[in-house]
Amino acid sequence: MNKKWNQRYAQAAFHPQAAMVLEKYTYLLPQKGRALDLACGTGGNALLLAGRGLETCAWDISDVAINQLVHAENRPEHLQAEVRDVERHPPEPNRFDVIVVSYFLSRPLMTALVSALRPEGLLFYQTFTEQRIPGAAGPSNPDFLLKPNELLHAFLHLQTLVYQEEGLTGDLDQGVRNIALYVGKK
Repeated sequence: MNKKWNQRYAQAAFHPQAAMVLEKYTYLLPQKGRALDLACGTGGNALLLAGRGLETCAWDISDVAINQLVHAENRPEHLQAEVRDVERHPPEPNRFDVIVVSYFLSRPLMTALVSALRPEGLLFYQTFTEQRIPGAAGPSNPDFLLKPNELLHAFLHLQTLVYQEEGLTGDLDQGVRNIALYVGKK
């Protein structure tokens, strides 16, 4: 698995970009605390979080992606990037005030994410849905696609602050398609 992701990051230009759910709802972030960008890729979320003053961890299975992030120009000092297989080594309980997950889906890890949040902690989650426009980018394997309302059901123990999943309703040329956006509070 690591080899697949290393190849992908080695072939792509380094352009870290924060997830829409984090950019759109940045105002919900606390002013201080510890944050985690889980399965961070090139670290767009981590850079945003650390840039807002949060002590930020960025974890990914790809050493190529982590190396790119470590050597990024203007990387904030309080950003720690680590090669970590999050499915084998999930975050420890009660450790983070903010966790961001974008375009990564591991259903067995969802309980650990809730546990890893401190009281009042926030979970920002964005990933692909199975209801999507034909030919859209994203995985074809249904194991990596959310079912309708799946994030709402997965995080019942959190207070839902934001949920957006438009599916295939209405004018498909408008709106946020092919993904679900979620923000929950412990």
